[in-house]
Amino acid sequence: MTQIALNDLKDQMYTKSLFTTIKVCSRSFYPLKRQTPLRTILAHNSFAMTQLHFETNTVTLFDQNRAVLQHLKPPQIKDVQLGLFYANIALKPLHFASKRYLFSLIFTLTSGQQLHLLSDELTAFPFVITWLKENQIALIDQLELQKNYHPYRTFSFSQFLLLSQGTKYAQMITLPEN
Repeated sequence: MTQIALNDLKDQMYTKSLFTTIKVCSRSFYPLKRQTPLRTILAHNSFAMTQLHFETNTVTLFDQNRAVLQHLKPPQIKDVQLGLFYANIALKPLHFASKRYLFSLIFTLTSGQQLHLLSDELTAFPFVITWLKENQIALIDQLELQKNYHPYRTFSFSQFLLLSQGTKYAQMITLPEN
């Protein structure tokens, strides 16, 4: 089961998954389908969230107060695993549970540590892929998302089940955790 850090991000950044917003070369992204952004839901519940910024040849991870948690150059990144989780989120201010896909990025660093980041900003997907390729970072794409997924096309739940079958992405992320 994927464990998620909702507070004390600095202390848990290598042991639990972190929710993040994404910027690629100063471009911001948003969730699809007019969903309440995860950042709004987490803020309403006093939970913390990171910000991941991809610039020309650096990646910087900030905490909720914009303090730098991690600053990486491409040679420090061994590989990045791409993934997609299905999530059921039932937190205020939502009046009913919201089911949505979460884009998953697992950075494996040359130090051996891993950063696991989750975002509902699926429109960032092609831009992140382009940045990783331009910086010659190895991609691990177990779900073959590069050829099977585009954020602006319809992606059905049955397609997701077929792609994720037998992988760690087949589990559902639930907030709040039971």
